[in-house]
Amino acid sequence: MVIESRTAYRMPGWRDVDTEDRGRKPPSILLLGDPLPCLSAMQDLPGVDVGGELRTADARFRAVVIGVELSEPADAVRVKGDLQARTVECVMLVQQQPTLQHIILVVGSPDQGRTSNNSRDTLLAACETASEAIQAEVEQRVGTYVIVTIILAGRCNDPGLLARRLVDRAIQTSAADASSVVLWDEIRVDSIGDVGLNQYI
Repeated sequence: MVIESRTAYRMPGWRDVDTEDRGRKPPSILLLGDPLPCLSAMQDLPGVDVGGELRTADARFRAVVIGVELSEPADAVRVKGDLQARTVECVMLVQQQPTLQHIILVVGSPDQGRTSNNSRDTLLAACETASEAIQAEVEQRVGTYVIVTIILAGRCNDPGLLARRLVDRAIQTSAADASSVVLWDEIRVDSIGDVGLNQYI
């Protein structure tokens, strides 16, 4: 499905993101990939451009958010393969975007609430491997350091809060958790950066 590029929109709830309150301009974020319901609030934020093809991007983005809808059943092997298949896309984006600092993959399924603890741990491990592989490939082929984050958002029921978390992540200029995987339930309370840092230490 191709999503046409759009200009930014002013959203009444934008001040909830707090970037204006901190005296900072909204970050420039490119939204690509599958049109997940949990990303519905993200696409209308100012500073966010929606593009269905890589050629719609220009060299002014700070972060890219890529929606990933996995087919069921989404076992660890399939998840790892699907995410690593995005490596070429990520490398191309970094080549086209000299200002890109963050690559954020938002996985819309499966619902981790329907999986056992062992299955969830295996899924997380597969995502961590994919995150590290994407970062390493980008650094090796492009010579650029980017922060890679994977969010398992299958249980997300608050697109507005997810949008705020994503914007806050895009604002980060550096992070100890250079490649991290977080669950929706974890970032309902804390920022993506705080959750990733806790994992790192």
